Order: sequence, then C-alpha cells, then structure tokens
Amino acid sequence: MPWSNNKRLSGLLIACVLLTGLMATAAPFLPGRRQVPAEVLSLTGLKQIRVDVEPHSRLLGSGGLSIVQTRRNIEKLLVDGGLTLSSKPDTPTLQVVMLTSAHPAHREVVAVTYHLSLHQSVAIERLDRIVLVPTYTLVNGELVPVDDVLQNVQNVLPSMVLQFLSRIETADRAQASENANE
Repeated sequence: MPWSNNKRLSGLLIACVLLTGLMATAAPFLPGRRQVPAEVLSLTGLKQIRVDVEPHSRLLGSGGLSIVQTRRNIEKLLVDGGLTLSSKPDTPTLQVVMLTSAHPAHREVVAVTYHLSLHQSVAIERLDRIVLVPTYTLVNGELVPVDDVLQNVQNVLPSMVLQFLSRIETADRAQASENANE
C-alpha cells in the first residue's frame, strides 16, 4: 500500500516529522541547567570598582556634557548597586567610552555609540603572564536627533550601568548555584 494512498499514515508521518522538528528547535527552551557565558562569569564576586569615562566626541563636549558629573552619576549607580569605589590601580575598572558620528548628508541626526567594558587582570597561561584586558563588554548604538544627544546620554548610560549590575548578580547567582551543587 503506497504512502500517498493512505491518508491516515501520511498524516501520522507528517505529524511525526513536525513533532521531531519542533522538539529539536525547542531544545534551548526546555528546562535544564542554564549556561552563563564566561564573559558574564568574569564578573563573579566583583565588589570593588574604578570608573573611567572617556567621551571621544567634540559634539558631547561642546554640547555641555560634564565628564565629572557623568562619572559621579555612574559611580552613584554602582554604589547603590552594592559596589565599593576604589582608586587603587589594580582594581577592576569600568571604562565608559562615548563616540559620536555624523554624516554630512544628514546633519540633523547623530550616531552615538556607548561602550562599557570591565578591564581586569587576567592570567594568560600560554604567555605565563598576568595582563589587563577587558573581560566584559556592553555596547549600544543609537541614532539621535542632534538636539537630543545630551538627553540620550542621560537616558542610555544609567540603563547600561543597571544592565551591568544585573550581569554581576547573574554571575553571583550562577556561582552560588554551582557551589550548592558541589
């Protein structure tokens, strides 16, 4: 009896193929142990931090952005999030870089790129050395009307710092869970 002539068998075959495909694609959504990326795990146990703000943009400077006030705002969020500020050179450093770019044909819009990276001392086995490298990076890009650039900085940077703090919590929970399972 050919498959095409038996509607019931054809329907079951199609259902089996679809169900198999669904199960294969649903695998990441099935419950189980969630893997935390190594970049996030590098934040585990982070308690002290330094902040370095670098606006690589004349537009931000000429528009009235205060680097000192921006650093204070970031530091306040970090302290409110449970971190302690340090000025020691070996303390992990959150580097905040802001870049802007305008296209001559579209002077009314500015591209703003935010780059947060945590620089830490890390041992590299093949070099047999400890080096300072970024271990966690968070990047955001925005297209903003030129008149709204400073407001964008005031909205986006706090959001990114809060996301950074959330990643620290994720790393700490993952470590606590791993310790509980040992």
